[in-house]
Amino acid sequence: MVLKGVFRNLHTLFYTVGFVVYALLITVFMAIRTQSFANDVIKFFQAIWQGLMEASYGILYAGKQAATISVLISNTTASIIFYWVLLVGVIVILVAGIFSFIWNAVRWIGSTYKKYCWDGISVMVSIMSTAFIVFFGDMIKNLLSMNQVVLLLMLQVIYMIVRWYVKGCRENRGHY
Repeated sequence: MVLKGVFRNLHTLFYTVGFVVYALLITVFMAIRTQSFANDVIKFFQAIWQGLMEASYGILYAGKQAATISVLISNTTASIIFYWVLLVGVIVILVAGIFSFIWNAVRWIGSTYKKYCWDGISVMVSIMSTAFIVFFGDMIKNLLSMNQVVLLLMLQVIYMIVRWYVKGCRENRGHY
């Protein structure tokens, strides 16, 4: 009797995983076929790379500006040593601060997602919104001059906020 229930649960799990994999494959293949979505993915990652490069140049510039204090020291060798120590110190502090902010933000978003959106409905919404954006990408591109990957991420954020709000309202009213 118990074994039959286990097989039924495994059977359901197998079909659910199979459906998710099938839906993802169809969506990915459709995304590959649409040039608009492929171009938007490339532009999205190019923009991220360009932003990272500009941030790294900004960090290097801030380090060099902080290291110019070493000009006030008269001894040339001490000035050079102090310049490099300040440059490396400022760069390390800025990079550590940025990474710790990003790490904490990702942990908070992950814990919020796990608390409010960790279910099968979220998987279905993710697959359906991705398929919708891929399939209707050209029409969306004609209406909105927005990157489709950014639009997809915005949809997921809006979905997460709505789920967070609805679950919070239900918790406050004592439904959980």
